[in-house]
Amino acid sequence: MEANIPKRMLDVAEASKLIGVSRDTVYSMVRIRQEGFPFVRVRNRILIPKDSLLEWLGTNAQTDKEYKSDKDILCILSVEKKKRIKKLLHEMIDVIFE
Repeated sequence: MEANIPKRMLDVAEASKLIGVSRDTVYSMVRIRQEGFPFVRVRNRILIPKDSLLEWLGTNAQTDKEYKSDKDILCILSVEKKKRIKKLLHEMIDVIFE
């Protein structure tokens, strides 16, 4: 008989419910490696350590702005992605015109 062991790892659906965003938002956060978002890949699965996720939320809590929806978060993610693309383009241009 198995003891009732608390779940330490969450899948994407469980993590999205816990933090109140869509699954797509969690996948986006994993894909761009959003500011230390905790996750582990096990073959083709993405697992999120529950304790690390809660700690990450506490560390990254916004005190001056409240996000109203997933669109707000995705907008921020898009800005970060655009910054990385812009940086890569500048690096490529520097290499081309050296």
